[in-house]
Amino acid sequence: QPYLTPPPYDKYFQKTPKNIILKHSSPLDLNYSNALYRLINEVISGNYHLTPQERDLLISQYDDEIRYLDHCLGLLFERLKALNVYDNTLIIVVSDHGEAFGEHDVLTHSRTLYEELLRIPMILKYPSNNPQRGIIEKRVSLVDLFPTILAFLDFPIPSGIDGEILSHSDHPIIAEWHMQWFDPDKYRRDLKAIYQGKEKYIWASNSLHELYDLEQD
Repeated sequence: QPYLTPPPYDKYFQKTPKNIILKHSSPLDLNYSNALYRLINEVISGNYHLTPQERDLLISQYDDEIRYLDHCLGLLFERLKALNVYDNTLIIVVSDHGEAFGEHDVLTHSRTLYEELLRIPMILKYPSNNPQRGIIEKRVSLVDLFPTILAFLDFPIPSGIDGEILSHSDHPIIAEWHMQWFDPDKYRRDLKAIYQGKEKYIWASNSLHELYDLEQD
């Protein structure tokens, strides 16, 4: 956020006018980014619920940013090919977190351990002489990237690390969130999540624990 993509990539998906966010502006301040920041705080504090129109706008702007990133990656790949190193390069495209657009009364990211924040893209492009192809269907973690890269380079993998090579990773998948001093009261708690098969358990320091069957919910 504030999901402001440079032109011409700021108009690929957006159909709702941006000025609907300005109703959240403070007096004498019509800056869009400041209005969005106020909206985020209103939603997180529980004082406001996104309208469908606002949600559609923010998601379309986020999609514009993804389209712009796709363009930038294309420029990078073209340059690597021009340098004749693309076919011999390991490329990893990954995100550090997902993004919430009103789910569970959250905007942007942090404060929760729900799927909209924990499920992320992870794409690996191996050099052309590497036979590894396909999709890993099982749940894996960012900590698995480190040993996977070491294995690709034929470097030893240190003992005692959390991750495992992606192709045969089978360790528990966990995530944590620790409260911040500026969080609203309902988010002032530590969280720990663990996955086992189709089930996900979220432990909370305020005893409001949650258990989900992810195939149904």
